[in-house]
Amino acid sequence: MQHCLPQSFKAFCRRNGVKTDRVYYTKRVNGFSFIVTGVEDCDFKNPYHSDAQFDWLEKELKAAVIEGQPVFVICHKPLEDLGDGAERMAQILSDAAANAKAPILYVSGHCHEIGANTFARAGAHLVYLNLPSVLYAGDGGLGFLAQVRDHALLLTGMDFLTDTPLDGYNYTITY
Repeated sequence: MQHCLPQSFKAFCRRNGVKTDRVYYTKRVNGFSFIVTGVEDCDFKNPYHSDAQFDWLEKELKAAVIEGQPVFVICHKPLEDLGDGAERMAQILSDAAANAKAPILYVSGHCHEIGANTFARAGAHLVYLNLPSVLYAGDGGLGFLAQVRDHALLLTGMDFLTDTPLDGYNYTITY
């Protein structure tokens, strides 16, 4: 299956120094792995992630957890919205978390909400974080600040438009 990358994605990659010819890649930032997955073909209800992408993710994640640092897996949709790929993604994350010494943070944003499903722990080293939107009225500017300090991952819910923390959305994950 041949896929063409949209111009907006190419511009994003150029701006951020990402060299890729596919919609999934790994970027190291200050010693931390950000493993970015991407929908390769999509009908709205069943986003497609190829076996090649899942094989790549499994390999990248396995290598990243060995380092003993938090790992950030970025996917547009939360696990439950991945259609046919949900089971494989869940298995890859679960297998990696079983061998991790630090948290794996699965970051999604499709739901664009902040509430009960914003932050969920699937185990000692697997955390799901659904980012709210920076575009929609009523919750614009909301997001999370992630900091790593002394074997702890601190997640602070933020209103970035006013530069203020959100009450009730502060989490510390020690490892």
